[in-house]
Amino acid sequence: MRQIVRERPNVQILLLDSKPRFRAEIERFGPGNRMVRNAEYHYKDWESGPTIPGSYRVNIHSDRPLHKLWTKDDRCRIALAQTELPTERRRLLQIADNWYNVRQRQADRILAVDELLDYYYRNSLSIAADTDTPLKVVRAGGERGFGGLYGAQRPKGLPPQITEELSVLYLFHLRYSADIKYLWDMGVPSDIQPPGEDEGDYAFHIIRIRPGGKCEFDRTCRLTLSEAYLSELSDT
Repeated sequence: MRQIVRERPNVQILLLDSKPRFRAEIERFGPGNRMVRNAEYHYKDWESGPTIPGSYRVNIHSDRPLHKLWTKDDRCRIALAQTELPTERRRLLQIADNWYNVRQRQADRILAVDELLDYYYRNSLSIAADTDTPLKVVRAGGERGFGGLYGAQRPKGLPPQITEELSVLYLFHLRYSADIKYLWDMGVPSDIQPPGEDEGDYAFHIIRIRPGGKCEFDRTCRLTLSEAYLSELSDT
């Protein structure tokens, strides 16, 4: 997300966080969301969690949760909608869906989902079929200036309609053989394996899917994470 913001300074990113894992830096409040304050107090009981610089915490219980965000002169481009209650995950999808349905000319918007499987049942059906926004984004988001950035610890169980629409796959370590077999079934070349221990921590393969659907191995990369960031993470 930081790289996207650097390359596209006016991008709008909505991150759905169901762990919750991340901390927002600031929040808007008051009449019309006109006022701004530090959001740190929301996380006073947390032991760990990385802060996303320049991010807004979304009040998911507000009638207009995204009001006054992403104005032209606002450098904060990431909005964080989060909950630790499984019963409120549908609310996160509803917020994302309302945002998706608002037409914006020349918009550059990205829906980021940290744990995509949290929004689907084990049979791959959405927990809210009428607001299956992650699927809408990959199926028809291009016509609305939308992109999707999805993460999942296990790809097996994700809706095939989503994995079939991938344009880039960042493949990190997988613990279970069923997950790589699922990716093979989705068209990833069967000679591709997840990064091994000999490739080091935070290694990942980049696999690109061409417009015709053919998957091609691009290259292997490795994340370089600062100690400041690593110190904010939990043990898991």
